[in-house]
Amino acid sequence: SKFVFEGVEGKTRIKMSAGVNEPILTHTGTIAGKTIIQNMSLEGNETGTENHGIYINDYYSVIKNIEIIRCGGCGIKWHTTDAAGTLVENRIENVKVRDCKGTSFAFGEADNNQITDGFLINCISQGTKTNKALMISSGAGWVVNGLHTYGHKSCTRVVEINNTFSTLIDNVYVEDFIERAIHLGKAQNNLSLSNITVRVEPSEDASAANKCVFYINKSSALSYRPNISINNVVVENKNDGTTFCVDGDGTGIHVLMSNINVRGTGTKYKLASTTVEKMVYHTVYRQCNSIDNIITYDDNNGAATIQQLIDEASVTTHYV
Repeated sequence: SKFVFEGVEGKTRIKMSAGVNEPILTHTGTIAGKTIIQNMSLEGNETGTENHGIYINDYYSVIKNIEIIRCGGCGIKWHTTDAAGTLVENRIENVKVRDCKGTSFAFGEADNNQITDGFLINCISQGTKTNKALMISSGAGWVVNGLHTYGHKSCTRVVEINNTFSTLIDNVYVEDFIERAIHLGKAQNNLSLSNITVRVEPSEDASAANKCVFYINKSSALSYRPNISINNVVVENKNDGTTFCVDGDGTGIHVLMSNINVRGTGTKYKLASTTVEKMVYHTVYRQCNSIDNIITYDDNNGAATIQQLIDEASVTTHYV
C-alpha cells in the first residue's frame, strides 16, 4: 500500500540496533506507487550487507532531504522484487549517503530494464574507499543532475550507468578512483554528459595509470551508431592515465565533444574502433608530451595521428 513517512529535518533520527542485518526502512509487498520518505536521518550499524538505509520497490515515489550514514549495505537500494512491470519516475533529491559499505545509490538488478526514467538530484556520496557512489542498471530515461562524490579512492567504478537511452548526466564531480570514474556500459542512443569535473590523485594501485576516466561502450543490441554528446568537462589527471575511452563495438559511435579541459601527461583519447566518427574537439591542453600523444587508436591498424583522424572523420579540430 501507499507509504508516507515524513520526519522533521534536523530532528528526526532513526538508528538501527547493533547486530541487526536488516534495512532500516523497508518497502516490499504490494506496489501501489507514490511512496514518500523525507526529512530525516538514518543510521545503520555496519553489521552486514543487508543493512541498507532504504530498501524499496515502487514507482512515482519521492525520497527527499535524507541523510544515511554507516550502513553495512547500500544507502538506498531500489529493487524489483514483486514488480511485474517497470518502476518509473522515482525522484531522489537532496540525499546524503556517508560511510556506507555498499553502493551509496543502487537502482535495479543487472539488465532487467525495470527501474527506468528516474531522477537523482543534488545528492552526495561520501565513500568508504571501495564502494560505488552510483549504480543504475537500466539508465533509459534517467536524469542525473547534481552528484558530488568523494572518498571512493579504491573504487573500480565510482559512477556506473548501464543500458542508457535518452539519458542526461549533468553536474557530476568525481574525486579519485582506481579504474573508471564514469562507466557507461551498453550505451544506446541519445546520451548526454555535461558539466563533469574529475580530479584524479596518484592512485594506491600502480596499475591504475593505464585505466581511463570516462569509459563508453556501445550496446551490442544496436545495429547503428548511437549519438553521444559530451560537453564542458574539466579533468585534472595526476595519474597520467587515459581520459576518454570510446569502444564502438565494431560499428562505431557518433560523438560530439566540446569544451574539454584536460590536464595531465597521459593519453587523452583512446578509440577502440576505427569506425568512430564525427569527433569534434575544442580543447585546452596543458602538460602534453606531444601532439600525437593526445589521440591514439587501439586496434589492428596500430597508432594513428590526429591528422589521420581528421582525414577519416572529415571534421575540424581546434587547439588553443
